[in-house]
Amino acid sequence: MAVQHAERTSRPFRIGNVLVSPGLNRLTYGEHIRQLEPRVMDVLLVLSDAGGEVVGRQDLLEEVWGEDGGSDEGLSRAVSLLRSALNEVGGEGRYIETIPRRGYRLSVPIEESAEIDNEAAASGDNPSPRPRVPMDQPRWLALTAFGMAVIALVGALLWLQRPGPSGSAEPAAYTASVAVLPFEPFSNEESDRFFSYGLTEELIHALSAVPKLGVAARTSTFSFMDEGTPRGDVRTIGQALGVSHVVEGSVRREGETVRVTAQLIRVSDGLHVWSGVEEHPGGGIFELQDRIVEEVSRALQLHLEVGYGEGTRPAREIDPRALAFYYEGLHRLGSAMRRDGAAEDGYGALRSAVGIEPDFAEAWIALVSFGVRWASGPLAKDKDAFIGQLREDLAQALRLAPNDHRIHVAHAQFHAAVDLDLDRVKQHLDRAEELAPLASDTLYAQGYYAWLVGEPERALGFYEKALRLDPLNLSAQMSVALKLAVLGRGEEAFEFLDECLETACLEEGFVAYGASAAVLSGDRRTKARWAAAYAAFEEKLASIPASAKPHSVRLLPAHFAIGFEGEGETARRLLAEMDFENHPITDHIGMWGMTLAQEMPTETFVATLTKAYERGDLFSTQLSLSPFYGAASYPEPVLKHPAYHQLWARPELAKLAELRRQNGWPDGLPVSE
Repeated sequence: MAVQHAERTSRPFRIGNVLVSPGLNRLTYGEHIRQLEPRVMDVLLVLSDAGGEVVGRQDLLEEVWGEDGGSDEGLSRAVSLLRSALNEVGGEGRYIETIPRRGYRLSVPIEESAEIDNEAAASGDNPSPRPRVPMDQPRWLALTAFGMAVIALVGALLWLQRPGPSGSAEPAAYTASVAVLPFEPFSNEESDRFFSYGLTEELIHALSAVPKLGVAARTSTFSFMDEGTPRGDVRTIGQALGVSHVVEGSVRREGETVRVTAQLIRVSDGLHVWSGVEEHPGGGIFELQDRIVEEVSRALQLHLEVGYGEGTRPAREIDPRALAFYYEGLHRLGSAMRRDGAAEDGYGALRSAVGIEPDFAEAWIALVSFGVRWASGPLAKDKDAFIGQLREDLAQALRLAPNDHRIHVAHAQFHAAVDLDLDRVKQHLDRAEELAPLASDTLYAQGYYAWLVGEPERALGFYEKALRLDPLNLSAQMSVALKLAVLGRGEEAFEFLDECLETACLEEGFVAYGASAAVLSGDRRTKARWAAAYAAFEEKLASIPASAKPHSVRLLPAHFAIGFEGEGETARRLLAEMDFENHPITDHIGMWGMTLAQEMPTETFVATLTKAYERGDLFSTQLSLSPFYGAASYPEPVLKHPAYHQLWARPELAKLAELRRQNGWPDGLPVSE
């Protein structure tokens, strides 16, 4: 089915309680207003013209993108932005339904009437045809050949001031927000790329100190540099991110001299609100950077009424070799570097940077921030040695930068995942909130803590606020979907999971997470759909040598034999082949535990839980389905086992149990006979 663009109305209409103004690319409900990217509005119009019928993905691509040649990824992003905008303006609801393997449909009624025309006229809406904004323009259009790009996200105040889910914390108010896209280097030299992207990271952090300024997370902003991602011009990007201002510029090296230009641009009309040039003859990169931040924040203060000069820091000279390693580490550890060995190379580069400059605070911050995320990953081949080194690194970073919110976020994550020292977690989270309440990493950390202590709705509120500053972070969206599955909210969870499966929006390992969520759903059709996806994934796993597979991957056949087919005999045979005494399950136990506990000897399983806790793996990742929660709780023989009671009698777990009971979430806690 294809709906002709010429037949689409440009007259205002209503979807549920949301007024749609096609001529202005606008959604409105009361005081809530959201501008849409033109292509996103086109998707909405095609769905509305279908009158509640299903519109296939290919039909949407052909009708909206036409000869421009859209992609599955572009369509998925447009639908995601549209859902977010409708929920933002009209309140949480299910406006667009994903029909697996088919397409999408509007699931709320559409109203067109004279009253709506009058309301639109009163609000100044003009139903004249909308200009089409091409999305396939050159990747770095509107930038100089040696350009650097910095995009400002301004105007998300109404978004973040909407009430969060029941029980969630009130959002901190801000009057503008800024996103910094990666600087494009002038040359093709790898060192210049490291410098350009590293400088971007530094500006993102420095601007986060400006009062009342929200700063978009690098995960979303750096997605515009990924190979194959259409960039378009500044106004198109601003519309895609739902923002009102953009800062763009260029960076150029000539010998030891660095020249940076920047300008603040209003997305709505392309007006250059401010521009400036900074140049330094050599060295002194941080001094140059601080001057740029000061000028940008001055412009923000003058034109957008946010604080001035707060992002600047005392200038300091850094050994050029250390600086080069630092920028290389940031780049290799970033989302743009997904090749094998990038993590090891990036971590090694940061270690070299602090080896040359022991007081290089920014390098220590990057080192510990990444180290905490990898405490249960491939970098931690010798777990005990890695954790010991990480403790020393955290202490050094805190000594050098006690007023940097990222240090406190890293400490909070470490003490939650490794020590389960809830007092220290809360102490560092409170300090991070004081320093940077609007930073996405602060919000993510607060969400993880709320989830850990048994406040799931409050946790989801924090994640929702973080994703408003990080809307293109697919891994975070998956984490939220998995949590919804744990809470038994499968319909909401699989809106993302099914679409990601269909479009391959994440790497292949995503299938194991989605398939586990399907097991939790208990829905026959959902399980059948994901069982087929897992079977294809397992075929690929078969080609990987057993010695190269994480222990948790070896558990997948048994896990899904129980979850999909209920074949206890097959699962028991597979489990019997594994040496749990010498190689216990310690990574991602929450993912597999709820099924394996059904077939493993209770003694063996409880011993595995104890080992996982002792190694600091039990709560180590937000991507795993959390143990002890909701649909993922363990069977009664485990919950009643004396060793399970002994595990929860440990001081840290006893305190966690107390908090969960206080918060009304006793699921998974020990039960008496």
